[in-house]
Amino acid sequence: MQHHLAEPDTTARNLAIVAHLAAYSGFFLPAIAPIVIPILILASRPDDPFVREHALESLNLEITLWGAIALSGLLSLVLIGIPFLLVALLFGMIAPISAAVAAASGHSHRYAFTIRFFH
Repeated sequence: MQHHLAEPDTTARNLAIVAHLAAYSGFFLPAIAPIVIPILILASRPDDPFVREHALESLNLEITLWGAIALSGLLSLVLIGIPFLLVALLFGMIAPISAAVAAASGHSHRYAFTIRFFH
């Protein structure tokens, strides 16, 4: 579901985009970076509802993906986890792009299949 919040300024939109695209930082930085970057963004503008919503959504996605990948890894020992692992990895590579586009447009974004650890 996408809806408008108060019109975010350019800095808020950019921070929200970075929060979602932080998922790709794991390719270049330590694996913890996709978790740390949204937390840092959240700490930089805690009173901005647009930045908060996007940073928390990104954080929820990353934690959910970590859990899904870990569970799939365990299930791969009996071969049934391999398809789940591929789906989780594919989702983790595609979903942040749609969220970043929504953030750039000033819209909110909710990832499908994501556990809401933080609201």
